[in-house]
Amino acid sequence: MELPSNWQGATPVSDILSVEFQLLMFDRVRTLLVSNALPPTPPIYELLWRYLTVNDHALAYAVDLAISRRALDATKATALHRKHCTTSARDRDRPAATALQPG
Repeated sequence: MELPSNWQGATPVSDILSVEFQLLMFDRVRTLLVSNALPPTPPIYELLWRYLTVNDHALAYAVDLAISRRALDATKATALHRKHCTTSARDRDRPAATALQPG
């Protein structure tokens, strides 16, 4: 059997799982947006994406608390994004590099 000239091989399972995972997370973000009546702005989407996919206990606790209190509105979500998702927040939470001292 001759293969088509543009055939590049099978799709790796890791690529399929990655796409399936991303679609699942997209559906979960959408559910959070709808159930909390949040606008799908980039900062709010990033907050919810990180909430679902990044191992950040402080972020997860803050979002869980706001959801449980029915207080996750656009203002609260934007404030949580500023606190947990901005570059300065990530830099603040990153452990400082320890310089190796010759000894």
